[in-house]
Amino acid sequence: MLGRAYERGWGVPRNPAQAAAYFETAAALGETWAMFNLADLLLLGDGVPKNRARLPALCIVCRKRQCESSQHVGALARRRHQRGA
Repeated sequence: MLGRAYERGWGVPRNPAQAAAYFETAAALGETWAMFNLADLLLLGDGVPKNRARLPALCIVCRKRQCESSQHVGALARRRHQRGA
């Protein structure tokens, strides 16, 4: 939740780089939503360099754990790739 606060600027100054750091830590501990949120930042390059190479691994874990929003990230990544964005 702290990563989301920094990502959105909820009660703290918006800082996507700090959000990504919190998401990385939580994802390493197995938190599925942190993986999803990190994948979203990596896809957009918000606070971190764009890194599509990490998306498949994050989305696969999210899907295996029934994270419904992982399908959204996967679909968004495919659309952006097709457009060359």
